[in-house]
Amino acid sequence: MHGQTQRSEKSELYEKILSDRDTKLILESTYDVSKSANQIILESNLAQSTTYRKLKRLVETNLLQIEYVVGMSGRWEMRYKTNACLFHTRSQK
Repeated sequence: MHGQTQRSEKSELYEKILSDRDTKLILESTYDVSKSANQIILESNLAQSTTYRKLKRLVETNLLQIEYVVGMSGRWEMRYKTNACLFHTRSQK
């Protein structure tokens, strides 16, 4: 019974997160290509504080992954990518 409660709470959390327009923009923006927070901000036209808050929440809930890549400047950059395996797994159930 405890396992069902946890799954139900997790499903409710995902539904709440995914019902948000800004969150959907971020997930769609990073589905095919990983992007920096600045790229996401520019493309989605969201406020910087909103974007960082939502990125943090999406990473915490495992809906986004963080990737580190060497950028054009030769420095390491943090990029975000939608965790497509989660959506693929959920859609097949």
